[in-house]
Amino acid sequence: MPNKSFAQRMKEHQIIWAGKNGLDQLLEKRNDTQPSWVLKKEHKKRNLQDATWWKHIEGREHLWSRALNSSQCFGVNLFGPLAINRSLAKQALTDTLFQRQELEGGDEVTVLFEHTPEDAPEWLGETKQATQVDVFFTVKRMEKPIGFLLVEVKYTEQGFGSCRGAVKSIPTKPGNPDSKRCENLQAVLENPKKMCWMAEAENGRHYWDFMLAPSTPFNFSSETACPFRQSLYQLMRNQVLAIALVQKTKADWAEFGVCIHPRNEEVRQLKESVAGHNNPLQSFNELLPNQKKLIEINPLDIIELVRSNDPSFSEWADWMISRYDLH
Repeated sequence: MPNKSFAQRMKEHQIIWAGKNGLDQLLEKRNDTQPSWVLKKEHKKRNLQDATWWKHIEGREHLWSRALNSSQCFGVNLFGPLAINRSLAKQALTDTLFQRQELEGGDEVTVLFEHTPEDAPEWLGETKQATQVDVFFTVKRMEKPIGFLLVEVKYTEQGFGSCRGAVKSIPTKPGNPDSKRCENLQAVLENPKKMCWMAEAENGRHYWDFMLAPSTPFNFSSETACPFRQSLYQLMRNQVLAIALVQKTKADWAEFGVCIHPRNEEVRQLKESVAGHNNPLQSFNELLPNQKKLIEINPLDIIELVRSNDPSFSEWADWMISRYDLH
């Protein structure tokens, strides 16, 4: 099949990888003749290089976390060594993930997965689907949290999510009764609680309160329609949470980054340009305050940093490169 999508290529790669590594009998049988890429429920932990790492997502598993192409498990497999080795986590922040914040010798770094800070739903007005950060770094100095790094992980996904408020309401799936409002950004900016369905009392989201705050103003000057209606929605929610963490806690800073499989080009293409760009990361950076640009994380950088600093993870590094066809 010519011009296969990256997602299809990776699905086929995972099926081949499973066969080479003796996992065929652990996969759930399909009703058709096509090969499976989903582990049986009782074997879900085999989706991780170290089965004990499942504790990091226990109770917060994605619907298809047992699929071999699970982005959630890709993230746990990649950042797992940093979660169990704090010195590696600190090294990653210092050497690989960003250079904008200085860490001191006594600082401690911890890593959590699928994490929602305790009071975040209240800050953001999220009564149902609270923002869960794929990989959440906390930097403590003398036992006090001074900074955070929030990371969104993408494996084979083709986008960063769209706002459900932009979807036209239908009887079988009621929603925004007037989604055309999403095309009038100026009206939304002037009165979010009236013009944004997600900010109305029924949904009560506070995202605009943070994006329009004088201390962290987003730049919407180039847009006529809401830039989050068809793209960039997950990026916005993570960035707003990062802003809220600084405003609502005693932390000095919070950064936001994305970690994408290096050959996933589809996720880097918008269907409609935003802020003059077709690349969602470039588009989002145009919307952000100058001091809040996205951090891009290459999975290979994490793998090589871990391998070079802790030889006991050499087998893990080889496994990651083979499992996810990273090169």
